[in-house]
Amino acid sequence: MSVLKGEVKVAEAARRLGVTEQTISNWRRQFLEAGAAGIEQGKRQSKSQREAQLEAEVEELKTALGETVAELRVVKRGRSTREILYGSK
Repeated sequence: MSVLKGEVKVAEAARRLGVTEQTISNWRRQFLEAGAAGIEQGKRQSKSQREAQLEAEVEELKTALGETVAELRVVKRGRSTREILYGSK
């Protein structure tokens, strides 16, 4: 509301909230077009985008973990084979 009233500049509001100036401008536009309901709808959309981003990151981390476990098994298997053939060192 401070931005709408001209009390705070877009850049200052963005800095305070940790968002981009474009985000503030989008919120302002949504509010002017649809009132408070427009802002709430925008928040829900942002949340679902963030959720999708986090879900993708979780999948990447699961893949990386699986690859690391597989590599560790190969290393352990190699060590066991060497110990059998050449004795433990």
